[in-house]
Amino acid sequence: MVVAEDPRVSARPSSQRRPGDFPDLRAVAYVARRGWWAILLAAVASAVLAEAAGSRGEVRYEATTRVLIGPMLGDPAQVRAAEARVPTYAQLATSRRVVWAARARLRLRESVDALLHAVTARSQGVGGRLLTITAQATTAAGAARLANAIAAVLGPTVLGARASVVGEFHQVDPAVAPRGPIASHQRAFSAFAAIAGALACLTLLLVIEYFRGRIITGQELAEVTGAPLLATLRTGRAAAGYDVLAARIALAGEGAPMRTILVVGDGVTDVADGLADAVEDAAQPVVRVTLPPTATSDAVRSATEGERNRRIVIDAPAADRFPAGLTCAGSADATILVARQGRSSRESVAQSSTNLRQAGGMLLGVALLVKRGRVRAGTAGLAATAHPSRTAEGSPEPA
Repeated sequence: MVVAEDPRVSARPSSQRRPGDFPDLRAVAYVARRGWWAILLAAVASAVLAEAAGSRGEVRYEATTRVLIGPMLGDPAQVRAAEARVPTYAQLATSRRVVWAARARLRLRESVDALLHAVTARSQGVGGRLLTITAQATTAAGAARLANAIAAVLGPTVLGARASVVGEFHQVDPAVAPRGPIASHQRAFSAFAAIAGALACLTLLLVIEYFRGRIITGQELAEVTGAPLLATLRTGRAAAGYDVLAARIALAGEGAPMRTILVVGDGVTDVADGLADAVEDAAQPVVRVTLPPTATSDAVRSATEGERNRRIVIDAPAADRFPAGLTCAGSADATILVARQGRSSRESVAQSSTNLRQAGGMLLGVALLVKRGRVRAGTAGLAATAHPSRTAEGSPEPA
C-alpha cells in the first residue's frame, strides 16, 4: 500500500481562497479561449453601435480671426492703455448685443442663444493687444463669415462713433473657411467601445462559468479534492502528460511497482489507455480492465484474479454517480481521480474524492484532462467479465 501523505506527492495549494471563488489568469484565459467568438462579436457590435451613434452628431466647422486693439503706432502710454482694454473687449465680443448684431448682419436663422454657444473670444494675456475671436458653424464658409461678422460689428456696437472704431479695431488676420470639420475623436470612441464590449462579454462569460461550477485549472482541482495534482493530460494526436503521470506513480511507490492502478472519473478510458502505454514494459505487460457502471465486487475479482503476475490498469466511471469504482477502490494499490477541464463539476469531483476515501481507496492524486481526443484504435483492454484484450468501452459522460 502507498501512504498518501508521502511528501513527494503532497498537495501544496498556493492560496487560501475558496475553490472557484476568484478564478486565476489560467481560468480567465480558458474562458476567453472558449468564448473568443462571443467576445469578438461583442467587440464588433459595440464598435458598430458607437460608430452609428457618433454619425448622428452634427458636423461642426471652426474659424478664427484676430483683431489688434489700439493704434497701430503710438506712444507707450497709449499702447499700455490698449492692452488693458483687450480683456474687456473679449467679454463684449461674446455678449448678447454683439452676437445679435452679427446675426442681423448675416441674416442667420439660428437663435441668439445658439450663436452665443458658438462664439468665443480671448485675449493673449498680459502684454498682448491681439483679440482672438473663434466661431463655429455647420459649414466651413458659415464659420468664417460668423467670425468675421463678430469682428466687424464689435467696434460699432460698443463705441458707436465710426472715427473711434477705425482707430481702435484693426482686423489683422481675417477668418477663412477651414479645410475640414472639428475632430470628433470618433475612431478613438469606437475603439474604446469595442474594448468595453469585449471586456463586458468576458465578464459575463466568467460569471456564467462561475455559476456552472466546472473545474478549470489543476490548482482548483487539487483544492477541491484535497489531493495533489499529479499531471495535466491531453488525449488524441497531441497526447501528452502520461509519462509524467507514470513517473509520479512510480515515485509514490518507493521502488515497489504498484500492481493495480484504478483510474476513476470523467473521460477515464483514454486516460487509462495512455497510462497503460506509459507504464508497460517488455518484462511486465499491462492488462487493461474497463468496469461497467454497475460492476460488482465479484465481477472485478474474477476479472483480476487470473492476472496476478501482470500489472492491471482499471478504469471506472465517476464515483459520485456510479458504484463501479467504489467496488475495487479498497483493493487497488493506487487510485487516480480524473476530471475534464470545463466539463467536470466541482461538486461531482469533491463527492467522488469523498466516496473513494470512505470506501477505503488510496487516493494517490488527481489528473486534469484538458483536451479530449478520439479513442485511439488498436490498443488492448479487458472488460470486467472478458478475456485480457486491451480494448475497452469508454466511461459515461458527465452530466
